[in-house]
Amino acid sequence: MSPVQIFLVVLMSLAGMAYFGYGKKQQVMSAMVAGGLMMGIPYVVSSAWLLFLIWLVLMAFPIFWSRM
Repeated sequence: MSPVQIFLVVLMSLAGMAYFGYGKKQQVMSAMVAGGLMMGIPYVVSSAWLLFLIWLVLMAFPIFWSRM
């Protein structure tokens, strides 16, 4: 693993944990799902760029889901 990828994995997992905690406390299912995926995706994806793109999509998912 490159240092960039390790940094992205740690950052993505911390953001996922925050999203999951927020979703659990506020009972917002979309934030819980996005947080769970943010914590799990780094174990499946090996490309740093793809990981970053997936992270951006998952960060925006609860915002767009709540506006629907």
